[in-house]
Amino acid sequence: WDKYFSESEFVSVSLFYKQFFNPIEMIILPGSSRIISFDNAESAENYGIELEVYQTLSFMNRFSEHDFWSDIYISGNYAYIESEIVLGTDRPGGQTNNSRPLQGQSPYVGNLQLGYDNLDKDLSVSLLYNIFGERISEAGTSGRPDIYEQPFNQLDLVISKKLFDRFKFKIKATNLLDDEVIFLQGDEVTRKFTKGRTFSISIDYDIF
Repeated sequence: WDKYFSESEFVSVSLFYKQFFNPIEMIILPGSSRIISFDNAESAENYGIELEVYQTLSFMNRFSEHDFWSDIYISGNYAYIESEIVLGTDRPGGQTNNSRPLQGQSPYVGNLQLGYDNLDKDLSVSLLYNIFGERISEAGTSGRPDIYEQPFNQLDLVISKKLFDRFKFKIKATNLLDDEVIFLQGDEVTRKFTKGRTFSISIDYDIF
């Protein structure tokens, strides 16, 4: 279902269903060290609902002498996912959890973007936020609990500017929040680290 209120705003709601046959999963084998392997489950299914919105701030022009608000926009999407897996009987070491989500599948994923896009100046600025719910990093075997990656917050900034018709200058800053990546097996923290922030500058040339 899509609803366009104007050229600068819309709302979209969609339902989805996906079925997987013999999905490959990452599993953790018993032992004193972290031994990772891969295995095929029998089947899995994901279903849920997704909401998407887009809105410019053009309505703010009435309070300003300039119309630059039309170049500023907010967009976002949020998906809620139910996931269920069917395991086979030949899983190495025997499955620990017969009723669980598909490995790697979060129960929710959200994205939010605040952007500025000026076609006359060939300037674009985007601030992007992403979050996902806890998800199974490695499925447990032989009675060991599944390992869950905890929710992670990421914030990125991208600035691009067109120069001299054919050149585009871009600055990108990734993972500005530098949130901790945490993995839990039951109540035990098995791994914890930060990815660090990254910054890059690039120049593109359009030959056409």
